[in-house]
Amino acid sequence: SYNDLESVRLQIFPPSCQGKVIAAVESLDDDGLAAKLNPRDATETISIVQVYKHKGKSSDTSTDALVMSGVSKSTIDYSVQRESPKNGQEAISRAYYKIKEAVSRYESERADFSMESYRDCIAIDCGSAPGGWTKYLAQDAKMKIVHSVDPGDLDPAIELDNTVNHMRMKIQDAIPQLKSQIQCDEDKIKVFVSDACLHSMSAQADFLLDAKEQGILADEVFFVLTLKCTIGHGKANFDAQVEQAVSNLKDRAEIRDLSVHHLFSNRIGERTIIGKLI
Repeated sequence: SYNDLESVRLQIFPPSCQGKVIAAVESLDDDGLAAKLNPRDATETISIVQVYKHKGKSSDTSTDALVMSGVSKSTIDYSVQRESPKNGQEAISRAYYKIKEAVSRYESERADFSMESYRDCIAIDCGSAPGGWTKYLAQDAKMKIVHSVDPGDLDPAIELDNTVNHMRMKIQDAIPQLKSQIQCDEDKIKVFVSDACLHSMSAQADFLLDAKEQGILADEVFFVLTLKCTIGHGKANFDAQVEQAVSNLKDRAEIRDLSVHHLFSNRIGERTIIGKLI
C-alpha cells in the first residue's frame, strides 16, 4: 500500500508530465499519500509510466491514457547532499556521482558483490583529471593506492591525498612504468576504471586488455568503463554501438558478471559497463 510508505522519490515518464504529477501528489492530504517526498534520501521509489495515450481524430478531445505505477526499494544512494558546485568543481562533482551511481547500481543487482571487499587494494583511474573518479576510489572506496593517470591537473585537494599517485602521462605510457614497479602479486591492480575521452570507443577495452597482458592487473580485476559514442545520433544507434563493443570485448577476453547501464549521470551518448576481467 502506498500509505505504508515513509519517504519516497518519484520517477515519471514521459518527463514532460513530471511537473503536473509532482504538483498533484503534493496537493494530496495525508489520506491520499502519507509519505514524504524526499528525492535524496528516499526509502522507496514510486515509478509512474504512461505506456499508452489515446490518439483520436483531430476533433476528438479525449485525454484517455494508460498509466502504470509501482513501488520498489530505493537501491541507489541519493543520500549525499548535492550542493551547488563552486570554484570550478562542476566537472569533479559530475564525474564523482557517475562512478558512485555505477557502483551502487552494480551492488544492488548483485548480492554477492560489495565494493567494501576491495578496500585497501590498488586501483588505477585512466584519464582521471580533474579527479572525480580518483576522489571516489581514494575517499569512498578506501583504496590503498590510486594510480591517477592523466597529463592534466588534478584538483589540489585530490592531488594532496596521500593515497593518490598522480602519473602525468597517458595510460599507454603509464602501463610500462607500473609493470617495472611490480614485485609481487600484492602490487598488482585490482580495480581498473576509466572515464577517459578517447578517439574510439574500442580504445577503452584495448587499454584494459593491454594492462592485463602486461601483467599489471590482478586475477579477476573489477572494472568500470565509460563507453562514449562519437558517431551518429539517437539512442538506438548508441545502444547498437555499445552492444558491438561489448561483444568484441567478450570475444577477446573472459568477462564475468558484466552489466551495461545508461546511468542517470551519463550523457546521452554514454553507457557504463561494469564487470570482472578474468
